[in-house]
Amino acid sequence: MKNKFNISKYFFIIILLLNFNTEISKAENSIYNLTAIQIKYINNKNTIIAEGEALAKDQYGREIFSNSIIYYKSLNKLETKGSSKYKDTKNNVIYADQFFYDIKLKKIIAKENVRYINSNGDQFDFSRFDYDENTEIGIGKNAIINFLDKSSMDGQLVIINNKTGITKIKKETKEKNDKKFFQKIRNFFKNYNNQNRYTTCENKNKEAKTKIIDRCPDWSLTTAETIHDKVNKMVYHKNATINLANIPVLYTPYFSHPDPTVKRKSGFLTPIIKNFSDLGRSYKTPYFFVIDNNSDLTFTPVFFEEENQLILTEYKKQYQNSFFALDSSYTKGYKKLVKKNNSNETLNRTSGSRNHLFLNFQGSYNSLLFDNNEVEINLQRVSQKNYLKVYQINTDLVLEDVNNLKNNIILNSYEKKQKLNISGSIYEKLDEENPNTKYSYEIPQINYQNYFNIFDQDANIKSNIKAKNYNGDSKEISQLNEIQGSSKSFIQKKIGISNKVKASLLNTNEYKDKVLGNTEDTQSQFFNTIGLETKFPLMKENESLSQMLTPTTLIKYTSGSMEDIKNNQQILQAKDIISIDRIASAEKIDTGLSLGYGLDYQMNKKNSNKEIFLKNDFFLGQVINHKKNSNKPISSSLNEKKSNFVGKYEFKLDNDKINENQKESIDTFNFSYNFNIADNLDKILKNQIDITKINNKNNLQISYYETHDIDNSQYIEGRFLRKFSENYNFLIGARKNLETSRSDNNFLEMNYESDCLKYGFNLTKKFYNNDDIKTSNNLTFFVMLKPFGQPLAPDLTSLINDN
Repeated sequence: MKNKFNISKYFFIIILLLNFNTEISKAENSIYNLTAIQIKYINNKNTIIAEGEALAKDQYGREIFSNSIIYYKSLNKLETKGSSKYKDTKNNVIYADQFFYDIKLKKIIAKENVRYINSNGDQFDFSRFDYDENTEIGIGKNAIINFLDKSSMDGQLVIINNKTGITKIKKETKEKNDKKFFQKIRNFFKNYNNQNRYTTCENKNKEAKTKIIDRCPDWSLTTAETIHDKVNKMVYHKNATINLANIPVLYTPYFSHPDPTVKRKSGFLTPIIKNFSDLGRSYKTPYFFVIDNNSDLTFTPVFFEEENQLILTEYKKQYQNSFFALDSSYTKGYKKLVKKNNSNETLNRTSGSRNHLFLNFQGSYNSLLFDNNEVEINLQRVSQKNYLKVYQINTDLVLEDVNNLKNNIILNSYEKKQKLNISGSIYEKLDEENPNTKYSYEIPQINYQNYFNIFDQDANIKSNIKAKNYNGDSKEISQLNEIQGSSKSFIQKKIGISNKVKASLLNTNEYKDKVLGNTEDTQSQFFNTIGLETKFPLMKENESLSQMLTPTTLIKYTSGSMEDIKNNQQILQAKDIISIDRIASAEKIDTGLSLGYGLDYQMNKKNSNKEIFLKNDFFLGQVINHKKNSNKPISSSLNEKKSNFVGKYEFKLDNDKINENQKESIDTFNFSYNFNIADNLDKILKNQIDITKINNKNNLQISYYETHDIDNSQYIEGRFLRKFSENYNFLIGARKNLETSRSDNNFLEMNYESDCLKYGFNLTKKFYNNDDIKTSNNLTFFVMLKPFGQPLAPDLTSLINDN
């Protein structure tokens, strides 16, 4: 039974009571009520001891819980013993083994196993903590701090100001200022483990109360003083040393950055040091400027030791329903037009300044044409064809390997089942020198589609208008109108055959001038297509295995005469066999009577949970034409009476699903094979193999492609990732053109990566054979502190080059 004692009443009344009601007077009329299972009085009742579930609470809501609370009446102080908890009116909470509380001064001292959690949810662990209720300032010793934003700090002395939102951590005593350099170095390493530390790496075991250096984070800052300003969301460091795996690598007398809750903040980004094989060493110092809540600017000067500097600018603006981005750069050009690169090859470089300008606008609007409208504008300009490759410019809008520039305006308008696309485009080939063939135009291009259902059949109306100018004087204007229809499958129940009727009515109107040397020509044609798709699925299934064998045919007829497109490069694929338009072009129609037939076999295996862990899918098919048609693409073999055999085989295995007890593991294998075989079966014309093997530690991807007769190309490429542990990775990759025995690119990388740090070595080799730029090797050691964005990447290319 709890007893209460009211100190403000007369003592003789208290003696007459069996159940004590206690009120402890506080300055300025603050009254504490004391309750407990048992209350004792000693020292002539100047000391009151409350034991067992003791609680002291004032009228404002401040509370102190403990196993034992001692009230010293003459001193107007409280003391607790055992597990104790303090809570103020702002939900700041202190836990400790012992409290000393001055009721008059409103100060509390917490000792032993002290934990303070503020109203924001930040957690502080101390050996001792002094807190003033009036100023809301606390001072803690031997601190380990875990902020709610997942960053953490620790150090000897911490000052917390809840009114200003500032947490300062510093050394408890100042060190002597030793003027001797080597003595400073000795003192630094002597006191290295006792420095203040800060990191954004999350402490996933906050109950362990371990320091940052003991739990060995990926990276940390060792500082003489750190200030965390939660109001302005900034962190400031004095005499900061950056540590990787507790090894000091970089010192700076002053360092500041936004706290992890900030997504956008003006300031310098991480500098980058890089070596270019043709330009020499460079130093990149980006500055990110927040203009307002919806726009920002990144200004990046790149300084070269041997060349003129490069200026990069990226501007972004987010509107309520649209987005605008502008990307540009400028440099005066080369200082020396004739130079030898790192491989001692002579570079005869072009003169003049260089620049680029890329613009992108995307907007969404209502009721412009239809209910929903999307507008996109692209503007792309590069002053010199190799400029982006030489300076390796890669941003959100720009890729260094771009070869064709696109300038266009696009409007997509749609509602329900209607869609309208209007665009005008200008294309520029960077590798083309002839101004007559460098540019091509598509102005305008209009596409309209309307999907609907009539008589319980699916239908689609298409209309397309396109005007093109290319190769200098070649002009084409085309206007197409098409109606497509497809019936729902009707099944003969007795034998299980499924049939579907497909139909198309197409009208083409074309105007051509100086196309392939021909004179002006105007054509108007009608094409009618009718087709019948038939499937005869044969299925066998039990609890662990399902098999399906499906013979499929598509017989179709298209009226009209076909345009001569025999030189178009097209290779027949498995999906084309049962397609109503095997040429896959709205303008070039596959005419005549033909039969496409194929055999599809699928086999799936399931575990006891009915999950499929093994899939097999094999298809083989061919097209038989009523007669030869020399106007069809030769490479597709559709010009012959019998086409090549085409097929595919796909195999997928999920080993982790074989044993249902290993749900968290990853072990998959995928194999895909696409092939073409001559109709007389005497030659394989195409092989395409894709292999992917993934498990918890390995990721292997291999692709092989070759064609003969129908085309002549052959290449192989691969990529392998090996995880040696949870965070350490090894990557290697290469691509080689086997037709020319020339490698396209190779790379090798070893890195360490976690949620807040990535560092490692990267070796790349790029193969060029062009003006201004030659084959190059690059070896880089990179360090990326993920909270701070871009990597710090010292270049080590000189270690692998001859000179």
